Amino acid sequence: MRGPRTLRARLTAGLLVLLALSCLAVGIATATALDRFLMGRLDEQLTASGGRFPASLEHERRRDADDRPDTRGQAPGTFGARLFGGKVTEAAVVRDSSDEPVPLDAADRRALAALRPDGRARSLDLSALEEYRVMALRGDDGDVLVTGLPLRPAEETLHRVILVEAVVFAAVLAAAGSRPRSGSGWPCARCGASPRPRPGSPSCRWPAGRSRCPSAFPTPTPAPRSGRSGRR
Repeated sequence: MRGPRTLRARLTAGLLVLLALSCLAVGIATATALDRFLMGRLDEQLTASGGRFPASLEHERRRDADDRPDTRGQAPGTFGARLFGGKVTEAAVVRDSSDEPVPLDAADRRALAALRPDGRARSLDLSALEEYRVMALRGDDGDVLVTGLPLRPAEETLHRVILVEAVVFAAVLAAAGSRPRSGSGWPCARCGASPRPRPGSPSCRWPAGRSRCPSAFPTPTPAPRSGRSGRR
């Protein structure tokens, strides 16, 4: 495979390579910064929740009408679990204004039991739901309260931004790599006129009525000679 022969083609190829690397670096930096921002916002929401929803999952032996999970102020999809003695006693997820129990398999129960109640957010994949950002806290009764928020909204936002960046960068690279149409060229740097398409023609095409392309500097007028010339 042969590379570009002309100087202009080599310069264009080098410019496209540098532009592509710049777009790649900008895209990676933007995606990384946005991912950290979205994860940080989820962690702040988990900290603000304070384990209220999983704490409301604790039921009395004789349940009455008031003995039910408190879903007020909880976003749809919020997950809550209560552990006591290293075992999961209750697990539910908020659906609109109500809650529904979450069936957990053995792997989910082991993953929840392995969480440390240190108030740090972690990512956890639940088989019955999806990938969640969870935080475990120590309850007042010696239990462990786990609160989780789904990662899907943050991932969808990140994917949309990456897609938009890819389209914009592709358009920029296509515009930078496109050549002028036949018969046209790059304008003159001094007068803005279009060059002639033929190789042997002058470099600048100036409008009618102008004798030549204006120079960037005025042509100096030759100084008159002093004295007389010739024989006496």
